[in-house]
Amino acid sequence: MREYNDHGPNGPGGIDAVTLSILTIVVVGLTGSSDKVLLARLYEGNSKSSYAFSSRLDMEFRQYPFQNFFPVRNLTTYSFTFDVERQKPDGVADLRFKRPQIVVDVSESPWGDAEKQTIDMKDNVLFTLSRANQILAIKDESPPRTDKKDGLWIRTAGAAGFAQLEIVGNYVQQLFQLSGFVNFFDFGPTLPARPIEIGDTWKETKAYAPITVKAGADKGKNLVSRLDYEYTYKGDTEWEGKTVTWIQGKLVQDSDAAAYVAELYGYEPAAFPVTSIKLKLEMDVDYYLDKATLWPLRIRGTSEGHAAISIKGVNGPVEEIKMKGQASLSKK
Repeated sequence: MREYNDHGPNGPGGIDAVTLSILTIVVVGLTGSSDKVLLARLYEGNSKSSYAFSSRLDMEFRQYPFQNFFPVRNLTTYSFTFDVERQKPDGVADLRFKRPQIVVDVSESPWGDAEKQTIDMKDNVLFTLSRANQILAIKDESPPRTDKKDGLWIRTAGAAGFAQLEIVGNYVQQLFQLSGFVNFFDFGPTLPARPIEIGDTWKETKAYAPITVKAGADKGKNLVSRLDYEYTYKGDTEWEGKTVTWIQGKLVQDSDAAAYVAELYGYEPAAFPVTSIKLKLEMDVDYYLDKATLWPLRIRGTSEGHAAISIKGVNGPVEEIKMKGQASLSKK
């Protein structure tokens, strides 16, 4: 049996290896846990918040046999309120979202006059949100819209020669929506359900994209895959003279939908007249949140996307679209 005295087994002030190991584990464990935080939004009863959103989406279109790109620029602005109406157990709350209208300026050349369009939305929606800022329920109480304008603010790309590939237009439309940050900032960011430390990440599915699996048990299969938006906790930073919580978001898509679409139409990929349907998008977003409540104070985002359809017998894409976007949201 090992004997202990006031000086320890290893001399005055000493400590044996077993005890040292145990203490090391305890100290490391305590240190690690103290570095972790649980990010949870605080919903204060009857609080009212107002925000302003603006975005710019520059697009260039080209269709065969033309070589030049046709430019289109969309500028989108709107304001909205997000008011806490009722608090529930576990920090859950009902919040009222109101957005009266959306204003869009569309210009088809850098020098041309913009076409302004005001879309009367009259959005009045009651959201039930968790402390992780996840939507638990939606109750749309908006009045019926009399304004049927659906917006030049999301430009679609329809290739006249490829009407049979309607499904492609749906995925290109998705790229437009994500690139322009349409309804992307209003409810972000989703917070993690676990304690995290600086550098930790978590994901949220934002969309779906057709892919051909290149590795693993499903190699060679054509399917629709989740398009995940990845958040990273960056810790504290300074914004306009105050300490805020900083979260970064990133979304990356780089896929070729040709094999997937060929399969949908009953073709073997080698016999399909479309050789490639490239869909690319990269988005980066910085969220600056109030440190006490985790409500957004400022959100900034940039995006860059590209879509191209190529067919047999034609050198280069028969339809090509480039997108570059930037957006910001600020608390009034």
